[in-house]
Amino acid sequence: MNLPLILLTLAAGMLLVLVAALRSRASRQAEQHLRSLVAGRENEAAPGPRTLRLPVPLTLLLFRAGLDPRRLGIALGVMLVVCALLGAVALGPWRAAVLALLACGGTAFFVHRRMVSRLAALEAELPAFLDRMRQHIEIGASVEQAIRRSALASGPRLREAMEPLHRRIANGETVPEALEWLAKREGGLALPVFATAVAASLRYGGRLAGTLANISRTLRQRSRMERELRASTAETRASALVLTALPLLVAAGLMLLTPGHFDYFTDPERGARSGMLALGLYLTGVVLVRRLAKPRF
Repeated sequence: MNLPLILLTLAAGMLLVLVAALRSRASRQAEQHLRSLVAGRENEAAPGPRTLRLPVPLTLLLFRAGLDPRRLGIALGVMLVVCALLGAVALGPWRAAVLALLACGGTAFFVHRRMVSRLAALEAELPAFLDRMRQHIEIGASVEQAIRRSALASGPRLREAMEPLHRRIANGETVPEALEWLAKREGGLALPVFATAVAASLRYGGRLAGTLANISRTLRQRSRMERELRASTAETRASALVLTALPLLVAAGLMLLTPGHFDYFTDPERGARSGMLALGLYLTGVVLVRRLAKPRF
């Protein structure tokens, strides 16, 4: 049995032991909680989750991306262990570190893109939701009824975001508090404005229907301006894409035409550090070019 197989076996055994320990701890906590309920101590703390808790900002980002934080945390841990072991055994410590960084960067890029797309879908459905809510309020419905009825006729992304809001209101939370929680959970610019408008109207009075109409009109104008800006910067973004992909295409062509062209950079004694420096400079350039080609307003 060779060294890589031994290391992989040890890593798999450590992961199995960790999962078993977590499940055993969760079972003990659940049993203690049930015993406290039988004994009449209902106020005792309930058992914690079955997995390790991620930091709150990271958990919030994963929720916004529509991913389960617990499952993704375990998957990331397994992926990093496997990448580190394979890289350390087959590629060396420096390449193992680069491989782990690339894996983390790829995962962060995937989560960010998914979060941005979900937020864009939510804000695209919000103006029609505000119009329906305004109509329900004008015919005499309460704010809670208007939110519930308008969400039923909305798109799938907005209905998904509103489901926990309805549960919190049904469990006794006020509408402004639930909307504030939803705005913090989903992020963006539109939901905080909507939550603030509803909270101000319920607390100080005023014509909420007119305020919702103004917010809906402003969101539509903002969406139109964003489309116009993307159309006017399409050439810049295309140039940035070409500049980003060109080094990779040239490197792939050289590797196919002259396989020994990059032997210097793969030699750990001569050019390994130069190769990592070139990779770091390339990634820095990619980040800078993307920031220049992505205007914000």
